[in-house]
Amino acid sequence: MNRRPHYHKLRHYFMVIAASFAMITLSACSQITGVREGVVDSTEEPSLTLVPTFSDAIPSPTQVSQQEGDEPETTGDQEPNTNPSLPEQTNRLAIDCEPPADLTPSMTEGPFYKTGSPQRISLVDDDVTGSRLNLSGFVLTSDCQPVAGVLLDFWQADGLGNYDNSGYRLRGHQYTDENGRYYLETVVPGVYPGRTPHIHVRVQSPEGSLLITQIFFPDEPSNLTDRIFSPQLVITITEQSVDILKGEFNFVIPVG
Repeated sequence: MNRRPHYHKLRHYFMVIAASFAMITLSACSQITGVREGVVDSTEEPSLTLVPTFSDAIPSPTQVSQQEGDEPETTGDQEPNTNPSLPEQTNRLAIDCEPPADLTPSMTEGPFYKTGSPQRISLVDDDVTGSRLNLSGFVLTSDCQPVAGVLLDFWQADGLGNYDNSGYRLRGHQYTDENGRYYLETVVPGVYPGRTPHIHVRVQSPEGSLLITQIFFPDEPSNLTDRIFSPQLVITITEQSVDILKGEFNFVIPVG
């Protein structure tokens, strides 16, 4: 009897069984290795790590101020229309107002206006050049009624005639108080090429009317040659000393 074919058949079966066992073993090892290396089986729900969003990771300025116990900073339309307490002073020009008062003439804005000036009544910093000037007055209607909450934005050159166009030196805004009064601490501007000394100002009422104008100084020789100078816009000097010049000017704006 020939046993060789039967032997070959058994050998074939054993090889198939061994190959199948090797494949099963290799698959099991791969799964174990995958778990050790952090590979997630697609049949299981992955475990997610929560990553904070940008807004969660970096608190807003409002959140920071609230965490520190401070009032949130306000800008733009939310800015409070309050100033530091103004010095007590009687304004002669307000008493002399007689209705109907002429509206304050408008003037060109010029090339150096900048938005975003700080809210303050003093423009005098340690590095500002020029003789000191304290200017006060009222914002009135043509029937001589004071207007509260009016925004006044001032900008000007220093005592040498130089504008700060990179920062906010000699720039600032404030609001009239409940009596319609403003008060500004600044310096007397120098002569800008082709112009007489002047201070720019934007006057905006709570109702939205806007006056853009300039105010000038008395007895300046360059007033005679300045192309847009107006005698209606000259401040009144109330006191002059070696250290400081005091002046007054009232703005008259339309109602509404």
